[in-house]
Amino acid sequence: DIAMVLMDRVFGIPDIFGSCVSTGGGCTSLQGGGAIATPSSFPTPFQKAFHEMLGFYSYGLFMIGVFIIIYFIIAIVTETAATGSPFGERFNKTWFPVRIILFFALLIPIGSGGHEGINAAQFLTFRLAKGGSNFASNAWENFNTDVRGAELAGKYDLIAEPNMPELDSFPQFMFLAKTCKITEEALRTEKDDRFGADGIEAYIVRPSPLIFSGGTTEPNAIKLSDTSFSDAVSFVDYGTIQIVFGSHMTDADKPFYNKHARVTGNVWPVCGGISMDISAVANPDRAPYKIQELYYTMIKDLWKNTEITKHAKCLFDKNVDSVTGTNPACTENADTSFMISQIKKIRQTFSTNMRTNIIDEAATVSRWNVPPELLERGWGGAAIWYNQIAELNGAITGATFNLPTVVKYPYVMEYVALQKKKEEENPDSTTIFEPIIKGNKPTLFYEPQDTIIAPVLYNAYERFHVKSSYTGSVDAGLHPFLDGINAIFGINGIYDMLKNPNISPLAQLSALGKGIMDASIRNIGVGEIGSIVGKIIGQNPIGIGTSTAAGFLSTVGTMTIAMGFTLYFILPLMPFIYFFFGVCSWIKSIFEAIVAMPLWALAHITRWDGEGLPGPSATNGYMLLLEIFLRPILILFGLIASISIFSAMVVVLNDNFSLVIRAVGGFNTEAEATGTITDLQNILRGPIDELFFTAVYTVVCYILGLSCFKLIDEIPNRILRYMNFTISTFKENSGDAAKEISGQAYKGVELLTNEVSGGKLAALI
Repeated sequence: DIAMVLMDRVFGIPDIFGSCVSTGGGCTSLQGGGAIATPSSFPTPFQKAFHEMLGFYSYGLFMIGVFIIIYFIIAIVTETAATGSPFGERFNKTWFPVRIILFFALLIPIGSGGHEGINAAQFLTFRLAKGGSNFASNAWENFNTDVRGAELAGKYDLIAEPNMPELDSFPQFMFLAKTCKITEEALRTEKDDRFGADGIEAYIVRPSPLIFSGGTTEPNAIKLSDTSFSDAVSFVDYGTIQIVFGSHMTDADKPFYNKHARVTGNVWPVCGGISMDISAVANPDRAPYKIQELYYTMIKDLWKNTEITKHAKCLFDKNVDSVTGTNPACTENADTSFMISQIKKIRQTFSTNMRTNIIDEAATVSRWNVPPELLERGWGGAAIWYNQIAELNGAITGATFNLPTVVKYPYVMEYVALQKKKEEENPDSTTIFEPIIKGNKPTLFYEPQDTIIAPVLYNAYERFHVKSSYTGSVDAGLHPFLDGINAIFGINGIYDMLKNPNISPLAQLSALGKGIMDASIRNIGVGEIGSIVGKIIGQNPIGIGTSTAAGFLSTVGTMTIAMGFTLYFILPLMPFIYFFFGVCSWIKSIFEAIVAMPLWALAHITRWDGEGLPGPSATNGYMLLLEIFLRPILILFGLIASISIFSAMVVVLNDNFSLVIRAVGGFNTEAEATGTITDLQNILRGPIDELFFTAVYTVVCYILGLSCFKLIDEIPNRILRYMNFTISTFKENSGDAAKEISGQAYKGVELLTNEVSGGKLAALI
């Protein structure tokens, strides 16, 4: 139990709190891992010295109390003689003797066996603290039992579906690879010797075979079509899945074996390769693993896609008439409609699987119930549960945008690009694979077949890569230029939030912050690299342009990283931060009470008049003890109130924010409805406005978060005023620590990004 562990670590009182620290049972981490360090002896020498100090303090105040009693005896005798009334007229004959007895009972140290010096009042405080902690822990367990499988685990309420990643490259490259396979196998007359027995296929490769005792050898290349994702993950040992589209050869007698032996897995990358980094997806039951499995399955299915094969074959037939069996009259044209259909299919596959398999699994009831290991930690671990929202949403967003990447194009295209770089100073990226060198000179090849293969592959590449006007037709309202700007800023998520008000605001804000953070880090990194490259190139148009673009990206990254940091790290952590400081406040209140208990005992006898056991002076001490007992459960009420109110406020903000920004931005309903907003200024304004409105939205959510999550402190601090409790504890005057932490963190991020922005790294070269 976290609260009991804290009490034992701070006060060192045996036989009261009974945590693993005092019982020697061995404290373990929340995940049940290795033991956490505990004191070799309990109480520790420091705590024993503290107990002795408390005893010395109690004896000192006891002596003061004795002097007060002697004074009252003298005063009573004098007043009796003066008034003729026994004990005088002010003396409370019923209650003051009881208070004197209580004073002695509370103040005399009675501790022994490791806690000498602790008096009865202090023992009473510890017992009340333990009772209040158990009260809160039982309430927290009851809360989780009642909502298990219901409110805390709404099907889509806790996971924000990430934005659609850039999936267009999947069908683009697979169409190119399939065209390469068909062309290479048709034009290489010596293919039986050049290629392996299976011709050109997709293989998963690793650097070297595994050799076991007894001479058993595992292969270093396996076919993609025959391998499940789990087998592929095991094959590469949770490293990087390298998919090579080429020829596999292990026969040393073949003429081209040496070429195969020089490359990974003995697979000659005739038609290129794709790389998938899966180092962070070790758990098959978690969403990041399933997202990467989805990408793997997409690649696998596209390679076997008969429709892509037919269109690739038709493209080959229409461009090559020197091979027997070609059909120039084929109708499977790889035109715009075909490109659009393939991209729509891949996006629909992603969207369907993301919602029905990945988000469903991540939002299952069992995953979002507070685990038994956390419930065992008592009320002190209540806020830890909410960190799962940021953790899992960040992991899903990160895995979604950790796309497989093309690391190698077909080797004929790579050869063309190499020749262009040799002949041209700054080749155009859109024509880098065109087999025409500057001055309309054809690229010279070593083999005559390459002269035919290169134009065919460039034709296949160009249809998807260069003629990209189809992209805007895939989904209504998309524009490639706007998509590029939104990708730079990483801010698409704000409008997804406005369209999906049922998602938990913490989940949405976490996902939005993750997107902005990733874009910011990418922009700063690319900007710094660009600054270095620009400096190396020098003061020419290319170098100046590179430096200017790099400076722009660094500036954008610096502007947006603080927003992303606030949304992704600070806001989801606010409940935990405030709750953690709330628990700390409770411990401080107990410490305050331990020091105040001798004074409270003394307060019973500082006045001989007044009714009741507390008398005129000791009432506030009883209220302080009540506050210690109630504060744990009041902190829990504050946590639940803050989450509920913040969620409700953000939902309402999402409902109204679009209306506000439309009004502020001069929105023209008629012009947008008729599609007449086409000028460049309005096209540019959309993503630029998104950036600044996102900044405003971030600030509003941050202020909302501060005001709501402060309830974790405010409710315990203010609730006892309903009992006319006017004495403030140390906590109420200690300031807003969580706000200070978030403010300092924000400043730190800005300082750090300013230090690495503006080409300062490049200046070191």
